Amino acid sequence: MQAWVKRGAITGVVGALTLAMMALVAVSESQAEGLNYERLAGPSGVETSLAVAKHTWGTNWPVVYVAANRNPVDALPAATIGDGPVVLTDGKQLNLGGVKPGHIVILGGPGAVPESIAQQARQTCGAENVERLAGSDRNATARAIADRWFSVNGPTNRMYLTKNAGSGSPDAVAGSVLRDAPIITYTNEASISAAKQFVAMRMPADQPAGAQLVALGGSGAVPDAVLQTVANGAATQRFAGANRYLTAFEIAKFAATDPARTVAYVASGTALKDAMVAGAAKDGFILLTPPGGAGTFQQIVSMGANKIVFIGGEGVLPQSTVVMAAGVGLGADGPGDPQIVNNSEASVLTGVIRVLSAKELIRLEQGKDVPELEKVFSGTEYYVVMILDEPAVFDIPHASELEVGTPTDAREAKIVGILDSTSGADLNPWRLHDGGETTVTFAGHSLYWPTDVSLPTTGPHAAAAYIGYNL
Repeated sequence: MQAWVKRGAITGVVGALTLAMMALVAVSESQAEGLNYERLAGPSGVETSLAVAKHTWGTNWPVVYVAANRNPVDALPAATIGDGPVVLTDGKQLNLGGVKPGHIVILGGPGAVPESIAQQARQTCGAENVERLAGSDRNATARAIADRWFSVNGPTNRMYLTKNAGSGSPDAVAGSVLRDAPIITYTNEASISAAKQFVAMRMPADQPAGAQLVALGGSGAVPDAVLQTVANGAATQRFAGANRYLTAFEIAKFAATDPARTVAYVASGTALKDAMVAGAAKDGFILLTPPGGAGTFQQIVSMGANKIVFIGGEGVLPQSTVVMAAGVGLGADGPGDPQIVNNSEASVLTGVIRVLSAKELIRLEQGKDVPELEKVFSGTEYYVVMILDEPAVFDIPHASELEVGTPTDAREAKIVGILDSTSGADLNPWRLHDGGETTVTFAGHSLYWPTDVSLPTTGPHAAAAYIGYNL
């Protein structure tokens, strides 16, 4: 697969892409040695959920939602309600960390959270302030939770759908931070039919504002046929990536359109309960990290986060993973000599690809929308950049001196501009890798420093780049 910047855009000023690079370089350089981070954890999922609850809500809990630690699938839809934290119970003791909430909502039937826990809840804040949200199965419980979402937040023209089998859908756990709509689930034909009826009742397709059902996860989690059936005439959309990590990234990008969400909450991609309870956070989005943490820091930087909060203890997030995901040691003073990149031969680099709109680039740089700056990007809709895993030294010419044998300028950089385009076809191969750890080959004689001196950019650009190894 190939992408390119047209040669005509290289001569003279490379305006729009240069500004795009300026936005990203400012962030990457300021965080070259990692972001500030902390860890919220306890000896079990119960204590970790309490740490998250107190981090987000302090000790003033208007309401608390209590789910089973053993299999907390009910925690995911409950977190979207947004009026209080979610904590887990081991089924023996109701541990609220010494906090006396105003209201306690038990999630699931007695098979999930025993009646003895409900009794302890009544002793804590009075029987009149305790209720249980439960259905005949986990999908019916999700619909009961969605009913409460509507009672707390009012009508919406949007709902989310995901599969709820086993320990829940790994594709959907990052959706616990979403606040604009409830999450409903399915596992079989009966639950698909029930979900369809619920959507038709709560979100009529012919309502004035329209209606939209959004799948959380790829077609393996929510097949197109299931999505269309449950939508019952409503418009459909999908948040999905090639795996659970990229699906979480797609959901995080949507959540981060709220400029108040600047904290990256990072959970293990294999310990899903931590991501479910992290949804109670009001100031950030959720990312899942793979074992080892590779690529996570680049995702975080590209989202413009100013802080990282890791959810879970050493058993699920070893310190080595935390350090890698936080970007510690990835800067110029990190271990090893930087890679030297020149124009005499093809260069292979690894990092995270981002496909960004002008608005996203400006928000990343400024921390807010700046309409007057967006006008600079007129004519170009999207920008593809690569955030390198480690900085490299680019010994390459300037845009006005691209002939072979011309003088070069050796400078270190962590961002490479790949493409600016209004063409969907040009963007297609890059969109498949957006947010993911990717290997890119830059053709010989294709890299250059932009010559627009009116913008203080230090980022190199590529005239020809290929996904994967193309030597």
